[in-house]
Amino acid sequence: MYFALRPCRWPACSMQPAWQLSVQLAEKLEPGDDHVMALVRDLNARIGSGLIMRREWDERFLRIGASMVWEHQNAAAAVARLPVARAATRSELYRRLLRGRDLLLSSLDARVRLKEVAREACLSPYHFHRAFRQVFGETPHAFLLRQRLGRAASLLRRRDLSVTEVCLETGFESLPSFSTLFRRRFGVAPRDFRRAGSACTTMAHAAKIRKIE
Repeated sequence: MYFALRPCRWPACSMQPAWQLSVQLAEKLEPGDDHVMALVRDLNARIGSGLIMRREWDERFLRIGASMVWEHQNAAAAVARLPVARAATRSELYRRLLRGRDLLLSSLDARVRLKEVAREACLSPYHFHRAFRQVFGETPHAFLLRQRLGRAASLLRRRDLSVTEVCLETGFESLPSFSTLFRRRFGVAPRDFRRAGSACTTMAHAAKIRKIE
């Protein structure tokens, strides 16, 4: 996948002074591309609410593209930090780490051990843990916990699951432990997070009705 950008005033566009930047991107977005997905979700929400104006399209797509380039360069810099001499070996190690990370992402609702993830990556637990932290900036456990809590937040916005069911659906075995970790991550308890999300949805719906009227 290739993406070409022209200069703009957004910070990510200042990475290169050239008039045109051409970068070969990965074939898929990685789970760590939080800023990219935040921009995409925001665009989707604007489209769904009917609030987006035609002149906004180019600017928003440009921001998404610039953010993809930024994330790509960050990933390349992370791989370059691996203490391996040959570039081909670093690339192979990165692919193995991604296989391990994919297993973590597929285990959000189940118990998974470090040795199992390391085996999937064809590395020893020690080397997998060390390399994972060097590339992704957090331990496998911290990554798994962050992903589980993020999924829990998404599930809490729905009304068809109780807090206990959300806890079990995201791999937590203890409701008190889940509540403590969730509050530490988001600043509020799961039930309060759900009530706040419901109130925001109601206000947004009311605003849309007023606009139609």
